[in-house]
Amino acid sequence: MTLALSWHWPRRAALLYCFKVAIAAMLGYMLALGGTESAVYATMSAALIVGASRGEDIMTSRNRVRGTLAGMVAGIVLAFMPIPPALAVAIGVGGTAYLCAVFGWGVSATRVGAALCSVMILIHTHDAIQYSVVRFSNTLIGIAVGLAVSYLLLPIRGREAVAHAAEGSLAAAGEMLAQLASARQPLPIGLYVAMLDRVLDLEKAVRDGRREFSKGNEELIETARHVGLVCAGALTAAMAHSDLCNSPEAMEAAAPLLANAERLAARAKANATDAITISGVSSIAGSTLSNIGSAADTITLQGLALGLRKIEFALDALGR
Repeated sequence: MTLALSWHWPRRAALLYCFKVAIAAMLGYMLALGGTESAVYATMSAALIVGASRGEDIMTSRNRVRGTLAGMVAGIVLAFMPIPPALAVAIGVGGTAYLCAVFGWGVSATRVGAALCSVMILIHTHDAIQYSVVRFSNTLIGIAVGLAVSYLLLPIRGREAVAHAAEGSLAAAGEMLAQLASARQPLPIGLYVAMLDRVLDLEKAVRDGRREFSKGNEELIETARHVGLVCAGALTAAMAHSDLCNSPEAMEAAAPLLANAERLAARAKANATDAITISGVSSIAGSTLSNIGSAADTITLQGLALGLRKIEFALDALGR
């Protein structure tokens, strides 16, 4: 494993996050119950709740409450059992994981509960109940503070996050298509990595947005689906293009398709229309295989054509 140590000045969203997490930590400490030793839990919870969007913060809050409850139950039970600490920790953490699995709370909640359970068994066996009450109370205070900061202080709404991620995905697809249209060599691996990163960002933004809105997600999901289709089409076309580069004859036959790719690249990178706006799906007017003549790499040419048709369909649906 290598650590990439490069300096980047934080901007916009990163600076906003730094500001919000600092405010949340300060308020969590100020509103905590007990002394400084107890306030650490409210401070920590408040800081950990603040994330990239309100939907993400809601899920983080759920995980902390669920994990804290599971860890408390297992920790209190094991704290009063006269067994060696190593065995108690093993049983307690395993029991916490089991409870989280039974209720379907996931690994994130398990990690929170495992940490709490371990602290209770190894450090607070003499005051397990009192410690669990104070910690749970301060955890709730921290969660309330974190959500208040998330919702009231320069909030990052789910729709805004999806729109930003969609614009980034379209830009990445446009860049891949632009280079594909002019390149006679396989595209660099960095373009594939950038595209996949953008798709993952979009997937996360949609998942968080669905947590934020209980209803009315249809437009949000439909937009993400079409943007994802653009990205899938670009990846399909890029992989087909990589195979075509090995055959000069096939590349010559694919010239009309590559010209269409350049046109689609300009459409994908255009920012005139917000990506969150959905219009009706129009007919596909992309290149067809009848335009490319016969070639040895017919299947690969079909893959390139299919990828471009996917992109045109999705861009038409997005109103681009």
